[in-house]
Amino acid sequence: MGLELCQNAKDFIAGNSITENVINAIDSSRKVIFIITRNFLKSTWGSYEMEMTRMHAFQKGREDMVIVVVKDEIKITDMPEILKRMWSKIACIQWPNDDNLPHNTKEIFYEKIKMSLKKKEESTLLYSRNSVV
Repeated sequence: MGLELCQNAKDFIAGNSITENVINAIDSSRKVIFIITRNFLKSTWGSYEMEMTRMHAFQKGREDMVIVVVKDEIKITDMPEILKRMWSKIACIQWPNDDNLPHNTKEIFYEKIKMSLKKKEESTLLYSRNSVV
């Protein structure tokens, strides 16, 4: 698919603040994927990254840049306010958690990811703080 993944350990510039690195990564990304786990919801940086992405996406008219993958069967009511406000305007995909699901459930999940990442231009940069894509 010709994708690049921005990883903080690999791509963040030493000497720049974390906030500057996050903003630069978001600004240069075509899509931003958030993997929502219970640990992510506890993270202060996760909330900051979501807020910066929301501001960038909606100021630039690029609501389609945000993809949310929900793990751990987290309910919308348990999500932070920033995510609740964005919910109706973003691509949300449920991580297949149960091994008892039909055999093609994971294939469907990855197909949804692939469709959400579908290229509009040749070069793509994705940002994932936890590098779980």
